[in-house]
Amino acid sequence: MNPFQADSLQLFQLKAHKIRLSISRLHPSTGQQNFGLTLNSRTLNSKLSNFPLLAASALALAILTPTYLPAQDFDGLPVKSRQYVTFLSADTTLPATKRTTLTLHFHVVDGYHVNSHKPFSDLQIPTNLTLQPSAGIKTTPADFPPGTTFTFAFDPNEKLSVYQGDFLVQIPITATPGPHQLLGALHYQACDDKACYPPKSLPLTLTFTAK
Repeated sequence: MNPFQADSLQLFQLKAHKIRLSISRLHPSTGQQNFGLTLNSRTLNSKLSNFPLLAASALALAILTPTYLPAQDFDGLPVKSRQYVTFLSADTTLPATKRTTLTLHFHVVDGYHVNSHKPFSDLQIPTNLTLQPSAGIKTTPADFPPGTTFTFAFDPNEKLSVYQGDFLVQIPITATPGPHQLLGALHYQACDDKACYPPKSLPLTLTFTAK
């Protein structure tokens, strides 16, 4: 290590001695901390002593750039594939060439809730359904049920409009005679009694026959 590298590393170690970093995910409406990760100066200095200047600089950039991670990253669960809503069923037979409704049946995993289609606050992410165009099918925006009122134990004054357990979504639809496949996704944000989690999309493949 040349003198310039040594001086730069010493300067970084001095700054690292003053840094105590907390990476936290906060409840979006209450600010309640759900988890924390703390790096103290002893840990930083012990690792920096074994790194050349480039590695130290990369570590400095990572430390000084805040990263907000979903809480479930720390429990070993496959976050990307985990869903809090399951698709149970849909109509398989519809009358052809006339306006009708295709009913979808969903279930929110026990212990969780999702924001309704019309939440009370603009800061909350509503549950929505998107559908891809399909030949022989015409649809209009889906009809969602009203939500039920929910409050957190730690903030009983804040009321939320949510879905819990089973809920139905109805799609106004007109289809030509024959078999059809309709692709789409349910978009939602799930919460439990302590935290809200990153928004998710549940892919849907709806197969039915119009006759």
